[in-house]
Amino acid sequence: VLRAIAFGRGSLCRLTDFGIRLNDAEIVGCLDLDGCAFDRPIVLTRVSIACGQPTEQTSALSLCDANLRQLRLHSSRVCGAIAARRAIIDNGMVIDECAVEGALALSGARIGHTLSLRSSAVGDGQSAIDASELMVDGSLTLQDGQFRGTLDLSRCQLTSSMNAQAAVIDMSAAPTRQSARDPEALIMDSASVAGDVL
Repeated sequence: VLRAIAFGRGSLCRLTDFGIRLNDAEIVGCLDLDGCAFDRPIVLTRVSIACGQPTEQTSALSLCDANLRQLRLHSSRVCGAIAARRAIIDNGMVIDECAVEGALALSGARIGHTLSLRSSAVGDGQSAIDASELMVDGSLTLQDGQFRGTLDLSRCQLTSSMNAQAAVIDMSAAPTRQSARDPEALIMDSASVAGDVL
């Protein structure tokens, strides 16, 4: 039903400017919004997305190539990865106080205003954030986050600040390499941050 509404095919309700707001619910199965163009906010509060057994090819929440006005998740649980490669999100992507049991894939995405993962637990032990070539026209907030796996922000561009105060990157479950080098916790090769880094 959510997919049909987001793609403009829902006949069960009439959308207002408030967009899609879902509280205290469980979504059984993957939520696939790949390629969706939706000009109103999508807000999920205390929602669980249970995708069964997601694979490397499927994600619990998929927004690849989508064009959204805003995405907000609060106090929610995603049983798998979130994929938003090449997505355009005009007014912010906020995933605060959530548990995401997979990686957040944002390679090539463009996000306006802010990307916030404040007080969230993200990652599958190997990868937490895969965001090479991400562009954020605003700030990145990782404050008080718990990240299980590598944060890849290579070639990422931020026009404002990056706040990672009290964030923890846990690499204890990352696979060991044959070489003497340990797996990288944070990769920021060729990244650009216009504001403060905290």
